[in-house]
Amino acid sequence: MLIPRRAKRSTGWLLAACVIVLIGHWIDVYVLIFPALEHHAMISLVDVAMLVGFASVFIQTFANSLQKRALIPRNDPYLTESLWTDRVSTTAH
Repeated sequence: MLIPRRAKRSTGWLLAACVIVLIGHWIDVYVLIFPALEHHAMISLVDVAMLVGFASVFIQTFANSLQKRALIPRNDPYLTESLWTDRVSTTAH
């Protein structure tokens, strides 16, 4: 899925790959744990609600901390050079 260079530079493809990997990892851990507890691996409403709850707490915490910090570093002596290099590298390809 992420072998082509265009796919790695596309936000949509990266988001889809991340979602697929996270769902696969969650199912893998779920299937590994439940047989040890002598239960059948069965996804219920409680499991989905816990997943949504933890995901929403994570997203809210991430968004709040992202708003409190500057995304561009202040007083960085190499900032103009970095921005110029980024423009040159993206236009060269």
